[in-house]
Amino acid sequence: MKKILIGFAILFSICTAANAEQDIVAIVNDKPITRYEFEKRKQLVTILNNIRIANKQQEKALNRNILNILIEEELLNQHAETVGGTVSQEEINNAIAVIEQRNGMPAGNLLPFMKSKGVQVSSFIDQVTAELIKYNIINSLSSSISVSPNEFNVTVFDIVNDKDLEVEALLYKSSKTDKRSHDAMNRIKPKLSNCDKVKYKSRGYDIELIKITGKLTEIEKSEGEKTQSVIADTTEGESSNIYEENNQFKLIFVCKKQVENLLPQEDNKIKSFISNNKVSQKATKFLKDLHTKAYIKIMME
Repeated sequence: MKKILIGFAILFSICTAANAEQDIVAIVNDKPITRYEFEKRKQLVTILNNIRIANKQQEKALNRNILNILIEEELLNQHAETVGGTVSQEEINNAIAVIEQRNGMPAGNLLPFMKSKGVQVSSFIDQVTAELIKYNIINSLSSSISVSPNEFNVTVFDIVNDKDLEVEALLYKSSKTDKRSHDAMNRIKPKLSNCDKVKYKSRGYDIELIKITGKLTEIEKSEGEKTQSVIADTTEGESSNIYEENNQFKLIFVCKKQVENLLPQEDNKIKSFISNNKVSQKATKFLKDLHTKAYIKIMME
């Protein structure tokens, strides 16, 4: 009889372990994500976004997306616990109040509305908490972001019309296109670092140095279309590659590029655009690093 009881106990423990494993859809480091959590989040997403699953392929893609969201949330929660960045109840309440305001809801109506739709409120709170952690991380990343003059200029030059661009550049031109002239140009190129300290003087290679100033659009008339294009593509404070135009070797060093008539509000918008871009890149890298360093086991097909 005792052996039979032991047999039942072993069988029961095996079944329990199997059921427990079926109830877990993923493990993130040492924390499980349960089937219950997954199903409740899936319910929240499908109801609030009015998603109707048409076929198995669509459901499989939806399941994968929801599982990825839950994994990222767990990684964020674990990170917050590690660095002391957990979200307070006050922050959650404030976030809910903002959602209510944006949707024209009376205060305190959001959670009852979700319950009436059959949504598990705790799953929604988990989602809000993770978004707040991510928001706090992005805020901390943005505090270390600065926009250099060169970054500003590169962005401005990409978006403004060429007719508004004023340039100052050094143009070296050879009278011949032979190997000696090309070699002479190659010796000039590494010496170019500052327009105010041009030390190079041609000796026997018949290389002309001229200074170009004015609107970018006017350079084509005096020096050619290719020179205009090279100046447009060369960063301020840098030299171009040696190129050939009008039976001459040419080399450009861009001293200065500036935009005329740039209003202060446009200046601020461009700086904000660059900052947001850099923060987004940092945040993406941060989340990628969290994934890379974590032990993640997916147990759902």
